[in-house]
Amino acid sequence: MRQRERYSSGAKWESLVGYSRAVKVGDRIYVTGTTATGDDGEIVGVDDGYAQTATTMVEVSKLIDPRMFIEIEADAEL
Repeated sequence: MRQRERYSSGAKWESLVGYSRAVKVGDRIYVTGTTATGDDGEIVGVDDGYAQTATTMVEVSKLIDPRMFIEIEADAEL
């Protein structure tokens, strides 16, 4: 079993939602979506797409079928 290392940025969402900013397993590092949030919790570069480059923010109000409640994504290496 490979050792799993978790990395946190200290953002409030990590403890509220229960996720790690990045996870290292063996020689792979998985990084979660990261937004333009500064150390003080404020948004960096408001109205400036260049300042917020290399970030992704997605808001999902529902999945494609109203009977679906969750969607799971996974990465795998054999």
